[in-house]
Amino acid sequence: MFAAKTIETTEDELRRVFGTNVFSVVAVTKAFLPLLKKSEAGRIVNLSSILGSLTLQADPKSPIASIKTFAYDASKSALNAFTIHLAAELAGTNIKVNSAYPGWVKTEMGNQHDRVGCVKAASNRRQCCYQPHQKKQNALKVMNICRLHAISSVSNDPKACTT
Repeated sequence: MFAAKTIETTEDELRRVFGTNVFSVVAVTKAFLPLLKKSEAGRIVNLSSILGSLTLQADPKSPIASIKTFAYDASKSALNAFTIHLAAELAGTNIKVNSAYPGWVKTEMGNQHDRVGCVKAASNRRQCCYQPHQKKQNALKVMNICRLHAISSVSNDPKACTT
């Protein structure tokens, strides 16, 4: 599915994976944003992955240290950055921006590492908060802390935050 080694990752694989996980998300968000702005309670939820955590990828003691799928990991890191930037940009509006991590689920990629099925992952949702007043570097720390503790979403809405 993915190149076994980072250096073997082809440009085509990078384009394909970034196209799915980043560029298409940005395009759909741009297309729907005018409608979301008219809504009383707009929601944007991007499906992320623990593999997008740069903190966990760099930590040799992390549970994902041995899992290196460059194109996928990099695309989810880019998606996390997009989500954080968009949440900051839309702070103070009627639109909430979240990044959800459902846990390992049974997919073509997840089978070998599956710890939870889709139903269990959905029922284990917890939330981590990104407050609009935080600086971008603090928001990145919040996102990484969320991933470290397997918290499944990041919110820019103080009312939606739970512990």
